Parts: sequence; C-alpha cells; structure tokens
Amino acid sequence: MPYVRDMSFPELFLWKILMAGADMDNKNKRTVIGFSGFSGSGKTTLIEKLIPVFKDRGYHVAVIKHDAHDFEIDREGKDTYRFTRAGADQVYIASSKKSARMNSASISLDEMLSDCRDADIVFIEGYRDSDIKKIGITGSTTEYKLPGQIDDFEAIVSDDAERFRKLTGKPVFDRDDITAISDWLVPAFTHFDDEGNARMVTVADKDVTRRTATAGARVLVNESTYELIKQGGIKKGDVLTVAQIAGIMGAKRTPDLIPMCHPVMIDGADVRLRLNEEDKAVEIEAAVTCTGRTGVEMEAITACAVAAMTVYDMCKAVQRDIVLTDICLLSKSGGVHGDYVRKSRQEDMKLSAGILSGGKSSRMKRDKAFLEWKGVSLIEYMTKKLSFLSEVMISCGDPEKYAGLGLPLIIDENADTGPLEGIRRLLLAASNERVFICAVDMPFITKELVLFLKDRMKPESDCILAKNGDDPEPLCAIYKKSILPAIEGAVAKGEHRIRDIFDKSRVQYADLSEGGFSAGTVQNLNTWPEYCKAKGDQN
Repeated sequence: MPYVRDMSFPELFLWKILMAGADMDNKNKRTVIGFSGFSGSGKTTLIEKLIPVFKDRGYHVAVIKHDAHDFEIDREGKDTYRFTRAGADQVYIASSKKSARMNSASISLDEMLSDCRDADIVFIEGYRDSDIKKIGITGSTTEYKLPGQIDDFEAIVSDDAERFRKLTGKPVFDRDDITAISDWLVPAFTHFDDEGNARMVTVADKDVTRRTATAGARVLVNESTYELIKQGGIKKGDVLTVAQIAGIMGAKRTPDLIPMCHPVMIDGADVRLRLNEEDKAVEIEAAVTCTGRTGVEMEAITACAVAAMTVYDMCKAVQRDIVLTDICLLSKSGGVHGDYVRKSRQEDMKLSAGILSGGKSSRMKRDKAFLEWKGVSLIEYMTKKLSFLSEVMISCGDPEKYAGLGLPLIIDENADTGPLEGIRRLLLAASNERVFICAVDMPFITKELVLFLKDRMKPESDCILAKNGDDPEPLCAIYKKSILPAIEGAVAKGEHRIRDIFDKSRVQYADLSEGGFSAGTVQNLNTWPEYCKAKGDQN
C-alpha cells in the first residue's frame, strides 16, 4: 500500500478511490485484478478467501475464470461451485470452446467485464496473456515458479514471502494474510461514509476485550547533541525524562488530536526512551493497554510522536536538522482482527517456549504433567496453549513418558538441581535467542501474558519476570541466552536456587497489574486440593 503524507482533505478523499496496485476501471469505478500462477499454486483458494472479505465490506463481487481445458460447472467440488458458495454475486468461466453462459462460442474477457459492469470488484483467474494488472501466486507446490518475470506482477503472494521480499521491492504477501492482501487491493477507509463524508466509526456492537499496542520511534541527532543529552547538558532540562512524561500525556490526549479517534479509557501507558550510541539516536517505545471496544494503536503511536517532538523541542537550540523517523506500530493484540506484529520486529523477537516438566511433584504425590485438564493431560494442554510460539520444548527427566507428544524433549539428568538446570538446558537447546519459561502446572498462563512480557523486554535485559505485587515469578519469565554464564557459574558453585543468578544478571520485572492480569494468571497447582479446586472452578 502506498505511503500517504501531507494530504489535504480533498486529496485524501480522492485517494479513497484509488487502487494500491490493482487496475481501476474509471468508467465503472470498479477494481479489476488478475491472479496468475501455475496449476496448484493456490489461485482458486486465495480468491475463495477474498470473496467473503469484500462481501462483508458491502462490495458487489464478480469472478471470471479462464480454463484452458473443457469444464463442468456448478457441481460440488468444482471451482464455480466454491465461488458461488463463498458468496460471489456473479461467476463466469470460459474456455476456448464454451463459456459459463453456455453460449455456442466462447466470449471474450472484455465482453464478460462488460456483462458484470455492476460489480465493484472483479477477480480474474487465468488470462495470463491479457494486459490487466495481475498478482503472481506461487509457492512450494510449484517450486516457487511464476508464469512470467517477477516485474510483470503488481504484487506476489507466496507461502514463503521472505524469499520474494529479497528479490523485489514490490508488495509481497504471505498467502494466509488475507487481511493484508484485501487491504492492499482496496484500502478500507472506514472513516468515510458511502457519500465520502468523514465520520466516527460506530463501535457499539463490538465486544469489550483486552487490547494492547506497542509503537516505536527514533530521533536522530549529531554527535555533539547526543553527548549533551547523555551528559544532561541541555539547558531546558533532562531530555529523556521530559520526553517520557510528554509521551504519556500524548497518549492520554490522543482523541483531542486525532479527529476520528474514539476517547478510550486507557489502563496504562508505558513510554521508554534509551540512547543508541552507535546510531546517535534516541529510541522510543510506547506500550498502551485498555479494556474496551476499540484498540489503542493511535494512543501508542501518538505517545511516540509526542515524545519524539519533545526531544526535538528540547534540543532545537543546539541543532536544527534533527530527524524524527521510524514512527510506527510495532505490535497489537485484541479485537476482531487479532494480533499483529511488525515483520522486522517479529524477526528480531522470535521466541521459543520451554515447559519445565521434570520436577518431583513431591507435594502433589503424583506426576503433575499427566493430570487431566479440560479433557487432555496437563502437559498436552500447555503445549497447545504455547503453540503460537515458533518453538515449543519440554524439559523432562523420563523421555519415554512424553514420546507421544512429538515435541523436542530436553532431558534433565540432574533432578537434584531444581528448575535451574532445566532452564539452562532449554536455553542451550533453543533455536531462538529468547525462551519463555514456565512450569507445567501453570494452566492459567495466556498468550496475552507472553506477549506482554515480550513487548516489555528491553534489548539489554537478560531476563524479564512476571511480578505479582512484590513477588517475582521466575517460572513465568523470558530468559535470554546471555544469562547462561550466570547460571553456569551458580551451578558450578553448587547454588541451585534461581534467585542466586539474579544479582549477577540484568533482571527486569513486569508487574502483572500493569498488563491487567490477575494474580491467578500465574498460579501453580502445587497440591492435590489446589488442583481439585482449580479444576472445579473451570467446570
């Protein structure tokens, strides 16, 4: 999608009807886009998924398919049947011998486009030699081949998007990211009504959910300004502290600044600034949370923008060419559109999961991992709960018990060293730099809690622990491989308590209340009565 800035309101309204790569039929004010790929590339499935998206937006959708072979129509399992079932208002199919209108002779693409003149958007599968703008569809099933040169397409859709991002500057989408593809095809301008008038979107029918958003920004300065900020030499005061306060105030005042932004009762706003010596930059990150019917992306972005502008204001007397850059949403959670993580941040913050399941369960008097929980064993339940992470591992003492799970088993041979040895072995085995560690008997941990810790973790921290009031939770934490020397040093001295490593490490704490989580989120099921009560509460 093109980047838009410095637009007047009339220009912004005009952009509403422009296409981000798709072909706009000026006469009929409709979108026409082709999908081109070899057999088996997933063209039909992609169109089938896009149709209901645009139907939900109120569009009249038409599909035109070219088939190089003869065809049958409206029989279960056939493409035309699938398109109709998905909700298309009109479906066409044509070969060199006949068309779906069952004419005695094939009709041309132009004739079919004329026939569906009332459609707002027309998807065309096939007709690879036509001059319509096309999306290239490819993937592992077709050995990543395209029916033409990569520059022939307006965008690429693949099951390995990163492969093609390295080859072209054109838009590249993961084939499962239907929202991104549909928004690129026709930008969803929800803040305009059907007549093009500005409006505040109604959110009354949306569910109240827990929502979070994290945004970032950078302020680039010269070396002398950087040193003044670092040494507290700016005459107006402590730059980072004043900018931090300004960012929090900006988050709170967002609806006063952004015309169509709903007033949101935010639960918390955390703005952090740090100095980047190498880039001579002030790096800003803002995390905002709320429980409501609309998200807090704008609050997080506004917090970063206001903090960045405050850095500029504090320093403009000594440098006029300061650059404010990279103001963007880094991540969000909650709402009907689900979670979002900016790709570059996603790559930087890949996370493994390690479940500690090798304890003696001495107080429970039975193996906790295989207690029943919601119809499965506790270990199965925990592995499924953490399956959204890129890697899930189990630390255990008896691998035969866990063989049927099909997950990496990290054998803890030193049962007397407690969880510290399990953490060490999980960190050594992980393919990612960071590992979310939890005990097998913590079934109330949520995806939102893991993302909360992940988003709060500073680059310089060796670990971040969930904190319940004054009590840190070392078995609900993210550990980085940089903490391994401290663990190995403690083990060598015969120190096996997790707390023994914290005075030798850069430890960070995240208060559960700041993320809106209750103390019960990190509850352990240590005894049989605790397990029975918790299980009963769930039924």
